[in-house]
Amino acid sequence: MVMLGDLASKGVLAGSTTELPYYIRVALLLSLDYRLGRTCLETIGTCIAQLCDALKRSNDWETLSTDIIEHMLDTTKQDVFEQHHILEALKWAAATSPAAWELRLRLATSFVEQHGSEEPCSDCRTGKADTSHRLKCIWNAMQRDEFSASRFKQSGLPEDYVKMTMAVKILGIALGSVDDLQKDKKMANEIAKRLRLIFGNIADPRASYIERSEAKHELVTLSSWIRLVAPITDSDTQTRLPFTKKEPMEPPLAIQTEPSMAPDMSSKE
Repeated sequence: MVMLGDLASKGVLAGSTTELPYYIRVALLLSLDYRLGRTCLETIGTCIAQLCDALKRSNDWETLSTDIIEHMLDTTKQDVFEQHHILEALKWAAATSPAAWELRLRLATSFVEQHGSEEPCSDCRTGKADTSHRLKCIWNAMQRDEFSASRFKQSGLPEDYVKMTMAVKILGIALGSVDDLQKDKKMANEIAKRLRLIFGNIADPRASYIERSEAKHELVTLSSWIRLVAPITDSDTQTRLPFTKKEPMEPPLAIQTEPSMAPDMSSKE
């Protein structure tokens, strides 16, 4: 794995562009082995970063990276645990490689959309979608399935809350950076409201299930982070509230300067 990454970084594999996606897929599939420790995942991530950089230098980055995403969608089959594990392996690569960061963002977005619709948006999958369009697709996907606001009104099974925790973590990756959220604050805050609504629907009396408490923790943490980095200003809020419209103020009454009409008692004895 280390040797493969070194060859990619030195440009030895640049001529075999069609093989680079295969190497990346193999590295991602290796990350699904839950027996691997943190050190092994870091090694895999470093290799993926070098392979992604080599693939980015080719002329077929968009097509070949999309093939990787489609292959991962077919491999994981909406399994949130495998999807999150793959994204964690890409986390190491994304820290040093802009190409790996882009691949991780597009892959996480496709995972979220896969749970909420039959087919992820082609523009989000290929990287052609702008930030507003991508957040809109995520919002549409949150209307169903994993992020249904009414799903958790009744007490669910512990495994349902574990899946919710993984789904929220994947959603946090799909939302992108702070700059992405600030480009469309309105949509970002709509997503935060939905997370708060699900949080409020989960009844957790006396924290009887640790899985349920962890799910609520992830929900409130992500929603709070969104509102912190992409706050709606007071002026934006007031324009939507009819009772906050200020009517023009009348000028204040003039101060009375005429002499008082009251009798002067000082002249009387």
